[in-house]
Amino acid sequence: MNKIKLKKIARSNLYSYNLKEDNWEYINYLDTGNITMNHINEIQHINLRVEKLPSRAKRKVRYNNIIYSTVRPSQKHFGIIKNILPNFLVSTGFVVLEIDPLKADADFIYYFLT
Repeated sequence: MNKIKLKKIARSNLYSYNLKEDNWEYINYLDTGNITMNHINEIQHINLRVEKLPSRAKRKVRYNNIIYSTVRPSQKHFGIIKNILPNFLVSTGFVVLEIDPLKADADFIYYFLT
């Protein structure tokens, strides 16, 4: 069996929110503490016209991205994104992995990592 390094089949943290370029009126934000073993407890809806953007709300996610908290990984704050909300951001406390679909199946990699 050949071993393949994750960096050969995935890229990490590709997309970030840019206040000047994106200029969104609101965001849907997932913090590290609000997901455990792919179960989301809460997604915060933040109106940027009224509230300040949380400093860690920077990473954009896409369908089939794997998110894995780098803050206290033993607490199992990880998941795979299957439902995308508009203007969806996650905390910079997550590493966001985008699996190349020509090289591997995102669901398989998610289950392997978790």
